[in-house]
Amino acid sequence: MRERLKHDVASDRPPAPEGTVRLTGLAGLGAFVAKASPELAANAMLCAVNQAA
Repeated sequence: MRERLKHDVASDRPPAPEGTVRLTGLAGLGAFVAKASPELAANAMLCAVNQAA
């Protein structure tokens, strides 16, 4: 998670299969949080805050 949020876009990630939610970098955080389960969304947001701090 930390590695993905270190960059605006993680270019080494292949496209997500249909119906799959995948975090592809900081620029995709909003879209990820909107689609992810509450637990995954909360973890991603906590990791993003930790990276920013």
